[in-house]
Amino acid sequence: MTTDNIATNLDELTMKLERNHRQVLHLIKKLCSYRYEPKNYDCYIKLRDLQKGFKDLASDQMQLFDKIQQHGVNATEAKQLMDEAATRFIVLEKLMAQYILDINGY
Repeated sequence: MTTDNIATNLDELTMKLERNHRQVLHLIKKLCSYRYEPKNYDCYIKLRDLQKGFKDLASDQMQLFDKIQQHGVNATEAKQLMDEAATRFIVLEKLMAQYILDINGY
C-alpha cells in the first residue's frame, strides 16, 4: 500500500468519523430537550445511561479523530476502531428508540 493510498483511506475515514460525530452530538442534544423527559424512575435511569453512553462515544470519537490527525494510527487500525464505534452507535440508537417508545407509552 502506498502512502497516497494510506492518506486517501485516512481522509475517507476522517470524513466518515466527522459525519458520525455530528449525528452523535445531534442525538445528545435531543436527549437533553424537554421533549424526552422521563415519565418515571425506570425511564430516568434509561435516559441517564443513554446520555452517558452517547457522551462516552462522542469522547472516544474525538480521541480517534485526534489520533488520525496526528498520524498515530494506521488506516487498518483506524477502520477497526471506527467499526467498533459504529457498532456502539447502532446499539445506543436502538436503546434510544426503545426509550422513546417507553416514554410515549407504546
